[in-house]
Amino acid sequence: MKPSVIITIDWFDPAYNAGGPISSIVNLINHLHKEFDFYVFTGARDYGSNMDLTTVKTDQWMDWNGKAQVYYMSTNLKTKSNVFKVLKERSYDYYYVQGMFSFCFSIYPLIWWKQFYVGKLIVAPRGMLHSSALSVKSFRKRVFLAITKFMGWYDDVFFHSTDAKESIQIRKNFSKNVKIREASMLPKIFDFENIKPLPKIAKQLRLVCVSRISKEKNVMLLLDALKNLDSPIQISFLGPFGDKKYFESFIYKLSNLPDHITTKYYGNVRPDRVMQILQKNHAFISPSLGENYGHAIAEALSLGLPAIISTNTPWVDLEKANAGFNLELNAQQFLEKIEALYTMDEATFSKMQLAANRYIKKEINISKLKNQYFKLFN
Repeated sequence: MKPSVIITIDWFDPAYNAGGPISSIVNLINHLHKEFDFYVFTGARDYGSNMDLTTVKTDQWMDWNGKAQVYYMSTNLKTKSNVFKVLKERSYDYYYVQGMFSFCFSIYPLIWWKQFYVGKLIVAPRGMLHSSALSVKSFRKRVFLAITKFMGWYDDVFFHSTDAKESIQIRKNFSKNVKIREASMLPKIFDFENIKPLPKIAKQLRLVCVSRISKEKNVMLLLDALKNLDSPIQISFLGPFGDKKYFESFIYKLSNLPDHITTKYYGNVRPDRVMQILQKNHAFISPSLGENYGHAIAEALSLGLPAIISTNTPWVDLEKANAGFNLELNAQQFLEKIEALYTMDEATFSKMQLAANRYIKKEINISKLKNQYFKLFN
C-alpha cells in the first residue's frame, strides 16, 4: 500500500496565476504519483481572482489526471470548522503544508494537527521566510512568527527546505534546533534533441521575462536598463500583477522606452502558452530580488534560452557554464549583458543555447531529486 500525502495549498491546477507554488506541486505529483497516493486540499479561486473556478467541482473530492485526488473548497465555506471537517474525513501518513501565512491552508491545518498528532506534518515555507518576502506586510508577518515561536507551534513538525540558504532562513526565524529536511524542487525539463531554439544572427535579440509584476521581482530595474539601450531589440513580459499602482508605474515606464525597443506585455498566461512564447525568444531575463527556486528560469534554460538573472537564485555559475550571466542588482550590468547578446553572432550564440540546456540537465538529477523526496516522506 502506497503512503498517503495530503497537500494543503491555496491554489492548484487549473489555477495558474500563483505561478511557482502551483508548478511545484504539479511537478511533484507528476514525478511521484506512482510511489505515493496524493490528495490536494486547496481553494477554488485563482490567485487575484474574485470568483471561484467554474471548471471544477467544488467541496468534494475529484480525480486529477488519474494521479491525485483534489478537493477545491468554495470560498464561502473557507472557515476553520470546515477545514477541520475535511481533515478529519480520513487519516494520512503525511500532512504537507504549503506556505506560512494562509489561514485555511497553512495555519488551520497546523492547529488541527497539533490537536490530533495524526501522521507527520511537513511545512514547506516556499520562500516566504526570505527577507524580500518578509518585507511585504512585514509587521503582521513578524508578529505572527514571534507568536508561533513563543507558543512552540512548529516544535514537532519538519520543515521542507529546498536548499541550504532556505535552511538558514528557517533557523533564523525559529531556532537552530528546528527539524529540517532538504529536497530541491522537481522541475519540468525538456530534452534539447526534441526542441528547436530560435536561431539568432548578430545585431538581433528577443528577450523574455516571465515574472509577476511586483516589487519582489524588481522588473523596474530592467526597464531602467533598457531606457539607456541604443540597440533595437524586442522584449516580452509575461506574468500577473497584484499592486495596481506598481503595475501602472510599470506600464508607464514600459510605454516610454525608446522607440527602437519593441515591447509586449502578455499579462498572465497558462503554462502551456508560456512554453510556446519562450520558444519564440532568444534569452530569458529577470532581475528578481530573490527566488526560492525559479521554475521559469529552469524551464527557459532547458529550452535553450541563456539566462540573464540576478545572483539571488539557485541557478548560479551561469557564465562559467556559458549558459548566461548572474549579475548584481545593477541596471548598468544588465545593460552591458543585453548589448553583449545583441551583438553576438549565430555560431557563438548557438553554443550558448546548447550550454543552457546542458547546464540545467547537469544541475538537475531527477533520480537524485526523487530520492530526496523519499527521505522527506519517510
